[in-house]
Amino acid sequence: MPRRIKDYRGLTEESRVRLLHAVQRHPGQALKDLAVEADVHINTARDHLRVLEAEGFLVSAPVDTGRRGRPPKGYWPVERSEHSPAAQERAEEAGARGQMLRRIAPELDHGQALDDDAAHQLDVLYEHLDDAGMDPVINSED
Repeated sequence: MPRRIKDYRGLTEESRVRLLHAVQRHPGQALKDLAVEADVHINTARDHLRVLEAEGFLVSAPVDTGRRGRPPKGYWPVERSEHSPAAQERAEEAGARGQMLRRIAPELDHGQALDDDAAHQLDVLYEHLDDAGMDPVINSED
């Protein structure tokens, strides 16, 4: 499948993957703690977290510390696409492309084997694997 122009491929850098894993292991941590855990410079971590948030992999929000001044941001993994506009957009676009492909290539349609929600999840998974550089193949015989 040809690459979409706006794909940023946010998970292609190892340090971003380490940061995402740190967020998944300890949701709500601040930038400084995540940078230490992922073993990256704080400025690098800030930029990588911004990219991961723009890609829809995590969300950030101010954390109340009870002190004066600007509160630090905490970072949480996106668990449902509804929690991130970027993740929601990617999921909707993947579903739309999946429907279009099934209309123009009927052999890709799973017919009654899958309900709409399951087909949509398969579309999103297929695109995620494709974006990660893999060549996914759907086995419709099972």
